[in-house]
Amino acid sequence: MNEQFLLLISIGPVQDFISSARKLRDLWFGSNLLSELSKRVAKSLHSQGCELIFPAIENVSELEENSELIVANKILTSYSGTIPPKVIIANAKKEWRKMLESIADDTKNELRNYPLKVNEKVFDAQISDIGEFFGVWAQIGSDSYYNGRQSIERLLSGRKKIREFEAPKWNGKGIPKNSLDGYRETVFTNKINELKGLLKKNEKLDAIGFIKRFYPIRKKAKNVEQFEDLADIAIAPWLKAIKKGTKKPVLDTFESIIASDTSNHRKNDKLSDNPILSELYYVKKSDLNDYISSESVENAWKKLRELRESAGEPTKYACILLGDGDNMGKVIGEIKDMKGHKTFSRSLSEFAAHAKKIVSKNEGSLVYAGGDDVLAYAPMHTALLCANELRKAFFKQMKKVIIDLGLKCQIPTFSIGIAIVHYSEPLGNALNLARETENIAKTIAGKDALAIILKKRSGSPTQIYGKWDNFKGEKGIVEDLHYLVQRLRDKNCETLQLSSRLAYQLRTARIKGGDSINYHLSEDNKVVPENAQSALVQAIFQHKDGGEELVKEVLFGRTSIKCLADELIIAKHFASLPINLKENTE
Repeated sequence: MNEQFLLLISIGPVQDFISSARKLRDLWFGSNLLSELSKRVAKSLHSQGCELIFPAIENVSELEENSELIVANKILTSYSGTIPPKVIIANAKKEWRKMLESIADDTKNELRNYPLKVNEKVFDAQISDIGEFFGVWAQIGSDSYYNGRQSIERLLSGRKKIREFEAPKWNGKGIPKNSLDGYRETVFTNKINELKGLLKKNEKLDAIGFIKRFYPIRKKAKNVEQFEDLADIAIAPWLKAIKKGTKKPVLDTFESIIASDTSNHRKNDKLSDNPILSELYYVKKSDLNDYISSESVENAWKKLRELRESAGEPTKYACILLGDGDNMGKVIGEIKDMKGHKTFSRSLSEFAAHAKKIVSKNEGSLVYAGGDDVLAYAPMHTALLCANELRKAFFKQMKKVIIDLGLKCQIPTFSIGIAIVHYSEPLGNALNLARETENIAKTIAGKDALAIILKKRSGSPTQIYGKWDNFKGEKGIVEDLHYLVQRLRDKNCETLQLSSRLAYQLRTARIKGGDSINYHLSEDNKVVPENAQSALVQAIFQHKDGGEELVKEVLFGRTSIKCLADELIIAKHFASLPINLKENTE
């Protein structure tokens, strides 16, 4: 009888493949590239007789390039053949390296279609230096899968802590660093003119940056997601409000003016592909000359002004959603056998497929959904619903698999951070803010939480956080936020209209008397303040229309003026949209 082994492989680095990005497509392709490389490794292991655990597959076709399956950067398998595990892992590494080099060669071929001069020697050297591949294995007995998995995880952790330092394989003296993270030298050798939609003027990219930017646009490229800029996502609520209203003919006329103008001299401009350029709604009249001929400017400006007067200024903020499962390590630790882990792995893959559909339905762009991680972009009017549907889908999927496996542990929940950023915010900054927001959600006791940070162009960021559901008779964070948005909107709110200045009145009160407030209900069901600061805040509310009812609906149960003021500020931002927030109608 052959000995049985567990093999665990981790590839990376995640920072190079995912985090360093300027465009949404860079970000998506970086994560997609990491998944495809992991898929190639998994396919190699499967072809050598390994039984895949993470990822678990139903058919080998799922491991083909550009399949729908998303594979995380850790692959766990079982093996009981005659080939030594060291050889199996070495063969998988060869396939990983072969694929990476093939993608690099295809990218270099694509670059020849552009007026770009590339130092191929540096390019090739950087490709050979890029990438991390760690493989470990451990022998297990027929009844010690659980202990073997614990052991192999410790082995991988130890292997990663052994740092290998080598000098770069290229001479970087006098070569500028790349523009994305300043980590490696650029492979450009000439000054770059702007390639609209691809490169900014004099933008500098290293080898992996070029792959992320140019590989997806190859002719006949398959399974390449089309990502809009943040400006396109930000403007979606404004465009939707116009198209649903009486001003759609005006928008159609404006678009036709742009589309029919054949004098556009910016050949690579998005206008050549799409008559709606989001940034166009933000420019001055004089700037229109950059996009269309002077003969068309006056008529286009007239229509644009008519749209602005009827629908207001376009929304300039978009949402980044970053979600992660809660207490997943505990659940995985509860599963004692290989069959259970394969079932659990398959369930996570099914959630990733659901996540893609949910984000698409809510007019967003899914960057990554692998295992229990989700990164997506969404317009402001759908972001809260999108986040809520993601966490419900995750909980439903986890509940089913835990019941199927007969586990006694708590059902994992899903916490999400939403960063609301200006469309011109650098992508790196926006992503860091999203990570910070997710971390806030993950620190809430018991998790199952949502955190939101609003970063405006000036001033400090505003943040709120709370549980999705509150089982103490109070509203959960989303329900509470929707209530405040409804109260703040100018339309569809006949009673209890909140002032848009209320948040700043509360901030002033906090400066004067402190943050703590507390209330209780009297025998005749009236809200009674428990200290002077609470009475001051209550008086502010009582001066509003429907003040007594507002005190009960908004103020009762609160303990912090700051939290209430911050929630009102973010609610006001949602309330200012020209279209109602999309809510669950189920």
